[in-house]
Amino acid sequence: MPSSSYRAASGRFSAAGAGVDDATAVRGGASCSRGGARRLAGRCALALMLAGLAAVGCRGAASQPPASKPPEVLVSLPVAREVTDFEDFTGRTEAVAMIEIRARVSGYLNRVQFEEGAEVKQGDALFEIDPRPYEAEQSRAQASVAQSQARLDRLELEYQRARGLLARRAISQEEF
Repeated sequence: MPSSSYRAASGRFSAAGAGVDDATAVRGGASCSRGGARRLAGRCALALMLAGLAAVGCRGAASQPPASKPPEVLVSLPVAREVTDFEDFTGRTEAVAMIEIRARVSGYLNRVQFEEGAEVKQGDALFEIDPRPYEAEQSRAQASVAQSQARLDRLELEYQRARGLLARRAISQEEF
C-alpha cells in the first residue's frame, strides 16, 4: 500500500498517508470513512511487519566463526640465576664538603695527580706544574743577588780605601 494518499472528497494530499480530514474526524469522535479504515489497517500491518523485522534483526543468527587451528606459541624453559635489583633515578647530587681550587701561580700543567671523584686530603699535591719557567726565574734572581753582593763588596772596599785616604788627608771630606 502506498504511503501517500489523495482524497478526492476533500482534495487534500498527505505524504504521511492520512488525510488531514481523517485526523480531525477521528479526534472528533466521528466514524472513519471506508478509505480511512483501510489506511489505518495498512499502517498497522506495516508497523507490525517493521516490528517483526526489527526483532529478527536484533536477535540475529549467532554465526560461528570458521574453526581455525590454535595459534603457535614459543615456549622456553625457565632459567634460574641471581638477579641484582637496582633502580635508576634522575636528579642532582651534592658533595658533603665543597672546596674551591684556586691557582696561586700560573703555568702549564705537566701532570694531574688525582683521579676525578677521588677523596683528597688537605696538603695533598693535586697538580704538577712545569718547573722550567720557575727555575729560570730562580736563576735570574740568584744572579741578581750575586751581582748585588759583588757590588756591595766593591763598595765596601772603596769605603775602606777612602777612609784610609781621609785619615792621611789624601782626599777631602767632601770626596769621602
